Amino acid sequence: MKTTIRDKVRHHLNPLHVFCSLAWLIKAEKALRTAQSYERRIYNPFFTFLL
Repeated sequence: MKTTIRDKVRHHLNPLHVFCSLAWLIKAEKALRTAQSYERRIYNPFFTFLL
């Protein structure tokens, strides 16, 4: 199976990646809320549109 650029982008923009990156910088609770908001407002609508 060949990995496409779209797969790589989707992987790195995954809300879990966002949470882990933020958790290094801010408290886990705030990072979780931010990642959840990102998932609802940006990630889901964007990737639903692309599919």
